[in-house]
Amino acid sequence: MPVGGLKLALEGVDRDDRRLRFARVSVASGNSQEELELVTDSQGRMRYCLAAGEYRVRLAAGGETRFTVNDGRWTVVRLRLP
Repeated sequence: MPVGGLKLALEGVDRDDRRLRFARVSVASGNSQEELELVTDSQGRMRYCLAAGEYRVRLAAGGETRFTVNDGRWTVVRLRLP
């Protein structure tokens, strides 16, 4: 089975934005109310394996976006912190 999923990269206001460190995010399939809560690493990055489909990612600090994962491919999502 091919491996793919989400590669999330948060972008802060400046390089030393402390909100990037261990930021809380949630991921859910496009039509589901159940969300999986995750945390980024100290640089505001995260990788998570997902099956092919449509998803949404939401930041605890605000902001949400939708994305699609294709079979065996990693989808890069960049979000700027508000």
